[in-house]
Amino acid sequence: MAGEKPIQRKIANLSVIQKETVIHVDLSGDGKRVDVLVKNRLGWISRPMLKDIANEGRLLRNGIPIPAGRAVKAGDEIRILHPEPWEDVSEMDRIPIHILYEDDDVLVLNKPPHVVVHPAGAYRYTTLLNALHKRYCGDRTDLTEDDKVPRLVHRIDKETSGVLVAAFTRASHSVLGKLFEDRDETIEKEYLALVEGRVPWETKEIELPLGPSPNDPIRLRRAVVPDGQRAHTSVRVVERFARFSLVRCKLHTGRQHQIVAVHQNLLVWRWGFIFALFQILFPLFFEFPLL
Repeated sequence: MAGEKPIQRKIANLSVIQKETVIHVDLSGDGKRVDVLVKNRLGWISRPMLKDIANEGRLLRNGIPIPAGRAVKAGDEIRILHPEPWEDVSEMDRIPIHILYEDDDVLVLNKPPHVVVHPAGAYRYTTLLNALHKRYCGDRTDLTEDDKVPRLVHRIDKETSGVLVAAFTRASHSVLGKLFEDRDETIEKEYLALVEGRVPWETKEIELPLGPSPNDPIRLRRAVVPDGQRAHTSVRVVERFARFSLVRCKLHTGRQHQIVAVHQNLLVWRWGFIFALFQILFPLFFEFPLL
């Protein structure tokens, strides 16, 4: 009716232990397989994991257990009954949050190594995003799109340290996400990596196709495959040491695990550490010093 406020979509607080997740199937989900629908909503659940949930009778459609591959219809209610957390949830309080910049729309962090960025696979509550939700959302379970909720604009790997950008609002997340996706001159994305051995050349352009590893059953790892997506990185030697080389890598594409999967394949030197470096020119500028 005219004058009524639009219904605000609820936002999950990732710091709160969830007993269940309820999904109401709309027209966009009509005819889809339930495992595809759930995977799109809950990124931390893999399809093999969801199959186990279904086999244990914890995947319900309108209150009745169903197989993971069953199609659903608009109007169905899908309920996933979650097990008790397998992680030490108290680790969420010990995840370091190093803030480089913050305003009402944007949050820029210096992520340490060995920290998972967002829930996925075996990491459900012990990630940086969980810790951010706890810091900014507390124990609230009534969050909507109007609330200040950290949303990751991009991701970096667990073992990689460096600059990570998040947004507090849906609008800022959309704008920043498009900037990262378009990869124009607004954002430059670079990494510093320490590799074992003395690299003989000064610069190199690496272009190889990257896709899911054929040896990974859950399709999380990436490898060089003939039908993969183009991945392009410019590599320049910064300094050579007795047994190591420090190289600077500029990414021209943004494939998952691009730095590790593609360039380990070609460079053959073992990567010691990787440090993400961003120059964000709109008008922020960040380059966190490594040395």
